[in-house]
Amino acid sequence: MESFITLIQKGGFIMIPILLCSLLTLTIILERMAMLRQSRLIPSELVKRIQSFSLEKKDSLLDYCAHHANIPLVTIVKTMVVNAGLPHQESVELIKATGRQLAKSLDKGLFMLELIAAVTPLMGLLGTVLGMIDVFDTIVKMGVGQAEHLSAGISKALITTVAGLIVAIPSLAAYSMLSRKVEGLVALMDRHVTDLHGKIYGIHIER
Repeated sequence: MESFITLIQKGGFIMIPILLCSLLTLTIILERMAMLRQSRLIPSELVKRIQSFSLEKKDSLLDYCAHHANIPLVTIVKTMVVNAGLPHQESVELIKATGRQLAKSLDKGLFMLELIAAVTPLMGLLGTVLGMIDVFDTIVKMGVGQAEHLSAGISKALITTVAGLIVAIPSLAAYSMLSRKVEGLVALMDRHVTDLHGKIYGIHIER
């Protein structure tokens, strides 16, 4: 079994961007898995305070928000409570604007995963084409009987193709999994925001 370094060398220069993409994919996956934990984004204590919220006791919720400003959902909650005196429609627009910013922060890095999943197979294909060019150059210069020299081009073609797919498949799977996770978290946040909005404006929300 050939060493990893040897395979990279045989794959040629196109292996460098493919390898960089694999490292970037791993970094994004680990970072997003750590950041998209439900316990971090939707703390049970915050949920309890939303459920027991009343305008007369809003200081309790604001106090929690002041000490946990790093939690994304807190930004929306604090905005809603501080602006509780706004007309209903203006409050809805404010919530939507803040919510879009929150959703954008949760999606951070996912576009890059999608891009890597699309680009790395093309990099592998480019390596395949370059490898076949090497094969034909060898045939022209030395003839078809030089199996040892032909194998270098064939190896480049096969190695880059496999490397591109090895990076693309996990990237696509991670993108799909994390996108669904974000959708679930946004839906759960929306539920709690809607409940709080209903309590502020005295609107009963049917579930």
